[in-house]
Amino acid sequence: VAELQMLLEEEIPSGKRALRESYQNLILVADYCKNNYIQAADKRRALEETKASWK
Repeated sequence: VAELQMLLEEEIPSGKRALRESYQNLILVADYCKNNYIQAADKRRALEETKASWK
């Protein structure tokens, strides 16, 4: 019972916060990549640089 209570009160909310944070960070990364690609004169180079930087 104590383990279930700990899950409900601490672990699950903490996990949800972490997922929400990761989701928001991924949106920022996607926006950055998109804007970088759109603004680049050499689209192929911008794409390759983006792919290389996230490995």
